[in-house]
Amino acid sequence: GAATGGLMALGLLGADAHTAAEFQRLFKERAGAMDCAELLQTAKERGEEKKAHCDRMVDIAVELVEELTRER
Repeated sequence: GAATGGLMALGLLGADAHTAAEFQRLFKERAGAMDCAELLQTAKERGEEKKAHCDRMVDIAVELVEELTRER
């Protein structure tokens, strides 16, 4: 959800495929994965509550969109 939303925002802002690929690379680097189920499993193993985890994923996505569009 968070990664998809970030990619959708980039698309609406006119980002190219290179920027979208960079978003995916950085999201995976910062969050640990792109797949929601994998991210949730890791959060559960760490004892992180689902809402806190999802909020953190949204924060990462927003930060990346801001970083990548600021550079344009």
